[in-house]
Amino acid sequence: MSSDSEHDKSMADDSQIPAGSKLKLIFEEIVEYKKAGVPSPTTRQEYDRLMAARTEFNRGLNELKLDPDLAKGLRAQFNEAFGVVMADGAFQPFAMEDETKTAETKRVATLAQRANKKEEVNGLLEKNREVLSQNEIDTFVKHYEVLPDFLKDTYLNMARAALSKSSLTKRVTAFRGMLFELGSRARIASCPDAKLSEFNQDFSLEFVGYKPNTPFADLSDVPTDVQKPRESKGKPIPNVQIDVGIDRGGKPYIVETKSYTRRVLGREHEVGSATSIRNQVLKYQKAYEGGIIAGATIEFTGRIDKAFYNWFIGEHGTRPAPAVEIVCRMPLPSGGSYGFVLVSPSEAIQGLNLVQDTDYTQEDQTVIEGIQRAFETGKIVDILEKVNLNAEAVGIPQDAIDNPDKIEDLRVLRIYLEERNKSIWRDLGEL
Repeated sequence: MSSDSEHDKSMADDSQIPAGSKLKLIFEEIVEYKKAGVPSPTTRQEYDRLMAARTEFNRGLNELKLDPDLAKGLRAQFNEAFGVVMADGAFQPFAMEDETKTAETKRVATLAQRANKKEEVNGLLEKNREVLSQNEIDTFVKHYEVLPDFLKDTYLNMARAALSKSSLTKRVTAFRGMLFELGSRARIASCPDAKLSEFNQDFSLEFVGYKPNTPFADLSDVPTDVQKPRESKGKPIPNVQIDVGIDRGGKPYIVETKSYTRRVLGREHEVGSATSIRNQVLKYQKAYEGGIIAGATIEFTGRIDKAFYNWFIGEHGTRPAPAVEIVCRMPLPSGGSYGFVLVSPSEAIQGLNLVQDTDYTQEDQTVIEGIQRAFETGKIVDILEKVNLNAEAVGIPQDAIDNPDKIEDLRVLRIYLEERNKSIWRDLGEL
């Protein structure tokens, strides 16, 4: 077995590069430049020649098909010498000029791709007028325009994916879910006191939660299971991914959107779904305690499970995640929405700055006043959870009311969603 010093020496040995070859001449020239100092003259022509030489060296080295360790050592030696040469201030203006040109070329290409994508999405919106309302189309366009530049492609991709689904009911559900998230991002972007930022951070976090697929009846118990990140090749796999958040002192404040117009937030719809949402909340709390995030908001529209709500507020003991708040955004008769805090975070946490519409109708005001009375009477969660519909009166099957997530008929889905909203507005208006 060779020693480390012998291994390093073999990696830097250039004897296997054919003598007299162009590759050899380039290697020797750059190494000599490093020893002698920056070559003269340091002109644009010389800079371009050296950059071309680097490209040719890398290509030629690949073509030689040397031992991987040897090739790695030669490349490292060349790059280290090349870096010394290029570090001279006389070359910097040329490097900066190239970086600017590259950045501009990339920006122009990105804008061109985005324009093509936007045209495609506009075409899909036009084709789906039988699925979407004009208000939904207008809302998408309005919210998209105020997004930070780094989010625009994300929501074009999401809209395209939603509008390309084969099932009409899945198409409208996916688009409205995307639209709800887009609206949340757009409201944050329009708030002068909030800044949406890219974080792109991954963390491996250990926390106390519930075992996967814990029976729903046991989810009101205090969590006791230590949840450790899974491992791959001896290394932990990140179980917290933070892409976008509100920048608060360099830390992300998370806003997690949940569109539950056909399901119930916190209820067991699929094996493990009720466990998953609770563990997500507990994970956010642990991330806050570890100084990773500045807090979190779950912003939802639709229905919420009362058992989940009771667990969240710590009805029978300590609140499990005081760094997390719940915000509900209620659809209104005018087509707008009204956001309100269902559960506030602890006093140490600044929650989500709610941005409200400015053109509420009288019908909207009646609903908003009803929400306030529902809080005062303690009925808000009951109203949000239940479905107060008579199948015969609204003209849809009872099974659609009992299992709205299984509705496959677009007409039935439209009636269910419209009538449920009307029933909520009616209940709030009668308080």
